[in-house]
Amino acid sequence: MSNILCTIHVRVRHCIALLTHVQSTFNTLVLDDGFVKRPTGPRLGIEVDEGYVRERSQDEVNWYNPVWHHDDGRLAEW
Repeated sequence: MSNILCTIHVRVRHCIALLTHVQSTFNTLVLDDGFVKRPTGPRLGIEVDEGYVRERSQDEVNWYNPVWHHDDGRLAEW
């Protein structure tokens, strides 16, 4: 399953981590009855391709946070 771009949400005890566009082999993620078991190794138990992340960080991004307003013109939160 190498070269996969995905978005995963991982919730482990007292923290919630959001990883986006992570390349990994995912061979450390173990499924148990439809759920991913908590990794036993250090950190989240995945290996991030740092070279790929650095390469993509140089790409120009043409996306900005949307700005929403309430009907009365006040700035609205996400």
